[in-house]
Amino acid sequence: MYDDTAEPVAHINPTAVTAYERQGPGVGAGGEVMSLLLSRLQRQIDPPDVLFEIGFGQGELMRLCAQRGVKAFGGEVCDAAFVQTRDWALQNYPDLCLPIKMDASHDLIPLPDDSVSIVACTETIEHLGNPIYALSEAKRVLQHDGLFVLAFPMPESNLGYGGGKHAHVYPGFLLRDPFERFMKQLFFKLVLRWENGDSAWYVYSNYKGPGIVDVFHVISGNYEEAELYGVLES
Repeated sequence: MYDDTAEPVAHINPTAVTAYERQGPGVGAGGEVMSLLLSRLQRQIDPPDVLFEIGFGQGELMRLCAQRGVKAFGGEVCDAAFVQTRDWALQNYPDLCLPIKMDASHDLIPLPDDSVSIVACTETIEHLGNPIYALSEAKRVLQHDGLFVLAFPMPESNLGYGGGKHAHVYPGFLLRDPFERFMKQLFFKLVLRWENGDSAWYVYSNYKGPGIVDVFHVISGNYEEAELYGVLES
């Protein structure tokens, strides 16, 4: 008989716990954002840009921004990573490098609407329990025409477990066609898609303004795609 008073038994890889709680995450891809924008779009990150990074890992991108005089906010759930970047920021750039301890799956980004020009989320979204919430928060804080840079392992090529594979919380969400359709429905215009090894890199331009149709009206109405998303083609 099932005993609903019994304590649950956790089946957690102890190596993963050690890496997460003590060592923190890997370097990640954050530092590649600047070179990607410059080499592919001839777009540098400079003042008066303001950046927010979802899952900043070891904080490389935030540090590079602060060194260029760019105010850089970032959210990170891992204690070790947060403390490491916070201590560096307090010692070097307390007014420019501003790490925040938060879980992007459910915490509100503590910034006003339309307050940042660039949002970055590299090698993070595939780990989030609620990626749709994180994307909607990125949409909220990002200015009109602001850039959203994402990178994640492509599930088409390396989904799975073990050596050379990568686990995804929602395996189907980041498949190319469903993901790009979803981003379009959030009124993000695709600027660039680039494959770097097994990772897909995206740069989107954010649209805020006339022509946005509420998703519930989309479901109940009878719209042509051009009526809904034609503003993204201009």
